[in-house]
Amino acid sequence: MRLIAQQEGATALWKGLSPALVRQISYTGLSMVLYTPIRDLIAGPGTRAEDIPFYQRFVSAGAAGGVSIIIANPTDLIKTQMQNSASRPSMARLARNVWQQDGIMGFWRGVGPNAARCVLGMACELGCYDSFKTNLISSGVLADGPVAHFAASAGAGLVSAVVSTPVDVVKIRLMSQAGGQGGGKDMVRYKGALDAFSRIAQLEGVGALYKGFTLLAGRKIGWTVVYFMAFEKALHAVTGEYHT
Repeated sequence: MRLIAQQEGATALWKGLSPALVRQISYTGLSMVLYTPIRDLIAGPGTRAEDIPFYQRFVSAGAAGGVSIIIANPTDLIKTQMQNSASRPSMARLARNVWQQDGIMGFWRGVGPNAARCVLGMACELGCYDSFKTNLISSGVLADGPVAHFAASAGAGLVSAVVSTPVDVVKIRLMSQAGGQGGGKDMVRYKGALDAFSRIAQLEGVGALYKGFTLLAGRKIGWTVVYFMAFEKALHAVTGEYHT
């Protein structure tokens, strides 16, 4: 953080904010819209929320996240390249480069590991949050309110970071190559997700798949706490009840 601020200016720490906001609104918003209908469909009509087993919540959240990120992958790709660049390219310039180099399908470069990451991430975040919160409340440990929402969201964020970090590392490596980014011999360094997994582990060690874990865990926990608590508060203000 210090080097980026010194060499590129403090505002460089917010590189990619515009596509990141578009990505979050489209991906996370769509995931939340899809989750409850998918969960209720899998659980069956008339099933009470507290009776839905964890694996059904996990699968439902993963399905919602996978469908959503396939749609939102272009925004994630542009965000990754903008953050990975030492200069300050615009969204339009990066999109034009991808189009010229790889065509329309270039915007879905890395969609495989990205979808895998988001299936795991959303399954852990939303699935675990829903399960943790329901268990805390139904067991009487905590009342349905901000304290229960905080505990459930922090736990879900930690689980998500542990599970999704290796896939996140691979996704970023592949997305950084789209449109000829990376330069020189690194331009086609990895042939795909499996190649990236195996070569990272072989050349850099298995621990390299957890590069950036501390930062990702901090982001995941902070994100899930703020997001779910804000979501619950907004839902309560609109409907008069918390999420079920």
